[in-house]
Amino acid sequence: MNIRFTVEIDGKNVPMCAGPMTKRIYRKNFHGDLITNIGIYSTDYKNDLYHNEKLAQIIWSFAKTANPNLPKYNDWVDSCTTIPVKGIFLEIQEKLKGDDFYVE
Repeated sequence: MNIRFTVEIDGKNVPMCAGPMTKRIYRKNFHGDLITNIGIYSTDYKNDLYHNEKLAQIIWSFAKTANPNLPKYNDWVDSCTTIPVKGIFLEIQEKLKGDDFYVE
């Protein structure tokens, strides 16, 4: 099951999608486990030790799932003036709460 939602980046609504493909996209591009890293950065975020780059990679993976034509990660980041990673990451966590997304 996919979860679809939008977030605001640079004053534009950016579609996001969470589903099995999101995990594959993240693993292929960033060589990590998405669910594990969401947990790690969730803890870091709560302690104000969040890592903007890692959070942006997670956000890009959700955006790439929603829009396969999205540019590669580095090109996408370079095209954005600002990415409010903390706020978007909290939105993503809220959308995924209590959902089967976390179950393999």
